[in-house]
Amino acid sequence: MAGNTALATKGYIDTQIPALCFLKTEYADRYKSNVYSITDNYTIQTTDQYTGIDFAHSLSTKLIEATLPDVAANIGKKFRFQNGGTHSGLSYVNGDGTNILFRNKVIANFKLLSRGDYVEVRSNGTYWIIEHCYSSIETNEVNNSDWEGRNISAGFDYDTKSNAVSWTGEHIVISDGGSLQKAVVIYDSGGAGASGTMYVASITDSATSLGVWTNNQTVTATSTSETCLVDEISGSSKNQGMRVYHIWDGLDIQDIERHFICSSDETNATAQEIITAQRLTGAYEGMSWSVDSSASLTLFTGVDGHMWYTGVTFASLDNENYYFNLKLVVSF
Repeated sequence: MAGNTALATKGYIDTQIPALCFLKTEYADRYKSNVYSITDNYTIQTTDQYTGIDFAHSLSTKLIEATLPDVAANIGKKFRFQNGGTHSGLSYVNGDGTNILFRNKVIANFKLLSRGDYVEVRSNGTYWIIEHCYSSIETNEVNNSDWEGRNISAGFDYDTKSNAVSWTGEHIVISDGGSLQKAVVIYDSGGAGASGTMYVASITDSATSLGVWTNNQTVTATSTSETCLVDEISGSSKNQGMRVYHIWDGLDIQDIERHFICSSDETNATAQEIITAQRLTGAYEGMSWSVDSSASLTLFTGVDGHMWYTGVTFASLDNENYYFNLKLVVSF
């Protein structure tokens, strides 16, 4: 090692810091990443030595927010944030103001939802620049009986909320004829109100799918035991007319990778990814994607639903009681 004396039995002298003598183990520790695991909101201090923050989500956690320190006082500093708990969970990485830079877009925060998702940032004195990231949302299997000219969604209207607080980030359990479905609320549009719409994703620890939202199913928040009821007023119970809340507000449609998987029986054995448009029975079918300023994504099918490969030819899937799985990814 240039500039340093040979390692002695107990330690060595670093000639760059001649007044200090380190044991070999102490020298090795200087190059380890210091990771701080959080289960509640945390603001990083300029004096902190952490280079990594793990969001330690469990079924009892809600939304967890980590706030970056002053960007100007931390030039060259890097941080890695990761959903590293035992469950998926909604996590915000906030800037100290609107100063996180994703490619050429300035955003106030970057969100993680699924277990293992991460984002790495570096300060250049003006922005916390996103150098690498992988963030994903998966609706899992959601049932719909009629694809003709429909939005698809992963959400339900609710009423009779037992406590007027927002459930955004909450892990929930949904009763469904004796089985339990588990998911994460990525946005509660009703906020503190008694009624509204909950957009959900990333089922956790469940062998059952989201299925359908039947009127008056009980939804329970796992961290507080608060409840509300599914409010399916149309009687269809097929998740129609709502959108997928994609969480990455500030990003455009071209920033989001989209995979639409359809299955006849909720298994991978029958699953197909729907990626093309086709003219069938005299009318155009296909899918139109849109992303709006409220961080919602809409997938709208055509008059004939969408194209489905039968193993012999293509057919229109327009009124079959099938299932979809929508996965959204932001990676860089």
